[in-house]
Amino acid sequence: MKRRESKNNFIYFGIAIVAITFLFVLFSYEKPSRFCKNELFIISTDSLLKFNLKLNQLKDSLAKDVEHFFYDSDICDKNINFGLILSNKEVVNVSVFKECDLNLLMSNRNRFSILLNHKGQLLLDEDMTTIDSIPNKILKQFINDYSGYEKHYSPYQNLHNQSFFVNWRLLTPKDSIEKVLLKTQEGFVKIYDELANKRYSKNLCELNEKELFELKNGFDCHLVLDFFPLPPPPPPPTIIK
Repeated sequence: MKRRESKNNFIYFGIAIVAITFLFVLFSYEKPSRFCKNELFIISTDSLLKFNLKLNQLKDSLAKDVEHFFYDSDICDKNINFGLILSNKEVVNVSVFKECDLNLLMSNRNRFSILLNHKGQLLLDEDMTTIDSIPNKILKQFINDYSGYEKHYSPYQNLHNQSFFVNWRLLTPKDSIEKVLLKTQEGFVKIYDELANKRYSKNLCELNEKELFELKNGFDCHLVLDFFPLPPPPPPPTIIK
């Protein structure tokens, strides 16, 4: 009897060891990044304060949450940069600009708007599009806006930084907002890849360290969480009988 109990205990112990080993491997496994090393450098958040936010709440409440992480300092009319931790644990480099003084509103130059409603419908600079198409739309818009530069400068030299303001309505699902942020970040990577090809005739992932720093220091994209409240949608048109 004792030998049987000892044998059973040994089996249970072996099963426990296998289970613990499996769980250790499962939770220590890092999912391969969809970005190469150079792309990760472009969108890096290493030097930033990182935290998560409840995105689908009133904009005033959202602003107060950001202020809390910055030691309750007033963020009115200041550009604040941080790493936003998403539900899937990815971190996105974002900025906020809480516009309080209407005389200090940020210039519309090189400022693109991305508006999302609670139904998942999206406007990119007043053009209806889908969330999945954001990266290609951003790249296409960038190329169109700067196509005239090549007539006066070397390809894409003397560029102005780009700001993409993401705004959404109160009842917009958090997962939709986060997907928009991730897809916008993918669009930034596409822009830098376009610049790398124009300036160095290489893909972004092929640049050496010197070229990569030159590219990053000469141009920047900003993903801005727009805290300016969206106006209510217009009423449906009156039907005249």
